[in-house]
Amino acid sequence: MEWELTHLIVQKPLPGPVSLKDRYALRIKSGLLDTLWRLQIPIEYLNLKVVIQDRLFAATDSTHTGLLYDWQGNLLHDFGRRPNQNYIQNNPLFWQVTTGQHVIVSDGHTTVLLDDQNRILEVYDLAYNGMDLDKRFFILKDEEERRIWARVEDGMVYRR
Repeated sequence: MEWELTHLIVQKPLPGPVSLKDRYALRIKSGLLDTLWRLQIPIEYLNLKVVIQDRLFAATDSTHTGLLYDWQGNLLHDFGRRPNQNYIQNNPLFWQVTTGQHVIVSDGHTTVLLDDQNRILEVYDLAYNGMDLDKRFFILKDEEERRIWARVEDGMVYRR
């Protein structure tokens, strides 16, 4: 397997020596460099994660709220604070690219469907539960654990 480096997430240097325990407690800002060491995304985001290179990235704020940005740093969606103990603190967002370059981003409570131009097609107050085999539909899960299908191209919901 051959690796190809497309970007590098960097963190702001810490002042002086910091213990490993203190390092986990700190909210260290991060940014992104390209392969020529040029800063693509400034060092001002917490827990920066690339969703799609040159298109979308995710970060958190100081309260661990999941935030979704376009590559220019414009906030596309704020997932809101979740005071749930099961909420993943270091990377509260997960995503999947579908057919036609649509993207589904979720924090486990709310799911957002974006089209190939980064426009939000639909926001669901439901958890994301995966893709259908043909990738034309994605599955959401409600509070009663019932499965709900939504069409990728427009976000239309179909119930079982």
